[in-house]
Amino acid sequence: MLDQKKELFVRLLASHERRLYAYILSLHPNWSDAEDIFQETNVRLWRDFDNFDPTTNFAAWATSIAYYQVLTWRKKVSRNHLVFDDELLQFIAERHEEMIPAAESRHRALGSCLQEISGQSRKLLAQCYTPGAEVKEVAKASGRNPPAVYKALQRIRAVLRKCIEQRLRTESTA
Repeated sequence: MLDQKKELFVRLLASHERRLYAYILSLHPNWSDAEDIFQETNVRLWRDFDNFDPTTNFAAWATSIAYYQVLTWRKKVSRNHLVFDDELLQFIAERHEEMIPAAESRHRALGSCLQEISGQSRKLLAQCYTPGAEVKEVAKASGRNPPAVYKALQRIRAVLRKCIEQRLRTESTA
């Protein structure tokens, strides 16, 4: 039964994948993002395939899921403060070599400052910044609510920022 389900899914997806990708690209014309959205859509299609009625239109079902994946992607990107316009990207690219020493100094300062914070704070940072980690899961595992974890992260970041700035000032006067 599972093999038949897999086979049906693969056949349907293979016969509609170009159309589905084109649909995603029409909604979000950035090729790189569209590829990521397409991949996420395929994963979602597989996860939800048990809900698909084989007597209905696969393309319509798949494009509706793709639509919501595009919306999710846009929402995620809109919260990202690191979305740069072309002019800023060009500026950064032109000055990349000049920026490396400052970035290395900040990185060294961050490493030193991380050693100075408590083990509990370091543990929370590691849990929250592990790839794929979600604050709500970290909160649940630690017996806290998500707002409390966000507040703790905010405090830790403020301490780290102050420490880094202090070290950089000390380094520049030395």
